Amino acid sequence: MTTQNGHHQVAAFEGTELSPDAQSQALLKLMALADDVEAGSLTEEGHRQALEALAMLRRDVERGPSGFRQAVAMAQTDLRGSLDTLTRAIETATPLRVTTWGSTHPQPRQWLIDERLPAGRVALLTGEGGAGKSRLALQLAAGVASGGDNREWISSPHSMMRLGNAVPEDGANVVFASWEDEPEEFYRRLHQISGQAAPWIKPERLENLHIVNLVGEGPVWAPAQGRHISTMAEITVTGERLRRLCELEDARLLVLDPLAAAYAADENARGLVRAFVSHWDAWGQANNCTVLILAHPPKSAGMSYAGSTDWQGAARALWTLQAEISKAPDDRPRIWKLDFIKGNYGPRPEPLQLRWDTMGAGLRWKVAGSTYNSDVEGEYEVDD
Repeated sequence: MTTQNGHHQVAAFEGTELSPDAQSQALLKLMALADDVEAGSLTEEGHRQALEALAMLRRDVERGPSGFRQAVAMAQTDLRGSLDTLTRAIETATPLRVTTWGSTHPQPRQWLIDERLPAGRVALLTGEGGAGKSRLALQLAAGVASGGDNREWISSPHSMMRLGNAVPEDGANVVFASWEDEPEEFYRRLHQISGQAAPWIKPERLENLHIVNLVGEGPVWAPAQGRHISTMAEITVTGERLRRLCELEDARLLVLDPLAAAYAADENARGLVRAFVSHWDAWGQANNCTVLILAHPPKSAGMSYAGSTDWQGAARALWTLQAEISKAPDDRPRIWKLDFIKGNYGPRPEPLQLRWDTMGAGLRWKVAGSTYNSDVEGEYEVDD
C-alpha cells in the first residue's frame, strides 16, 4: 500500500523472515561480503558470488519484498535499507584489471550535443524566470526527437551546437516532464519554433517527443511521508513512472522542468543534493538517457544556481542563460548569453550569444555568435 505522495507505509515493510531456502542463503552470502563491498575490495570470485546472490534476491523480492526488507533491516551491515542500495554498491564494485584495460581501446565518448552535453548524465540549465530556458530546452528536445537538420537543432554559424553521436540520424525518443505549462502551451511553442527557418521541426518528425503534464503532481524525489526536508529522500511514484516511460521508449533525453517541483528535499544540504544527482546520474548512465534539469538561480548576484555547491559538483554539465540589457531606449533584452559553467570532458567552451529569431510567425532561439560581447550590432540584433 502506498500513500498519496507515493511513499510506502512502514507497515508495508513488515513481514516474516525469509525461510531457510536458497534466497536466505543468498542473503547470508551477500552480508558476508558486505565489508568487501563497502571497501571496494571484492575479488573477482567475490564479485561473481555477490552478483549471483543479488540475482537470487531479486527473484525473491518479486515474490515477497516484505520478508526481504525485514531480513535486510535485521542484518548487521551498513548496506541495509533497500535492494537498490545493495544493487548500486555491488554493481559499482566491479573490479578493473589494469592489464586488461590497458590493452583495450576505449569506446568513443557519447554526446547528446558535441563537446557540450554528455550523453547519459545529469546536467543543469539555469536562468532567471522568463529568460527562455524552457523554450531552449523544448527546442533541444524537438531537435533530439527529430534528429536535427544535418545534426543541427539550433541555427548557428560554423555548426557550433550540433547533436552528438548518441542521437540517431532519424531522431530518438525524448520525455519532457513539466510541472508548469499545460499541453496547449507546448503545442503553441512547437508551432512557433517550426517553419522554413527550422526544417527539422515538422509534425511528422516529432512523434518521438513525449510531453508529460505534471501540473498538480508530486515531485520525483522527496523524503518519506511525514519526514522533514532535511532527512534523506528517495525516489517517488512520480519518479518511478517517468523512469518506466523513458525505459519503455528507450529515451535519450529526459527534461525535468523545474527543479523546484521535481526535488522536494533541502537544496542546501550537500549530502541530500549529492544523493539525488548521483541516483539519477546512475540511472541515466544505465539507460543512456541524459537528464536535463531546469532551475532558477539564487536572488543574490554572481551565482548561476541556488543551494549547495554539490549541484555544480555532482552534475556533469552546467549551463546558465542570462539576458543582457541593450543600450536601446526601451532597455529590453536583445541578446542572451548562454554560458557553459561546467563541462567535465574537455576545455570549457566559450559562451554563446543567443537571440530570438522572429522570422515570419516563428519564435525560436538562434546563435548570434561565439565570442561574448554585449554590444552586438547589425545582423545579430533581435527583430522585435
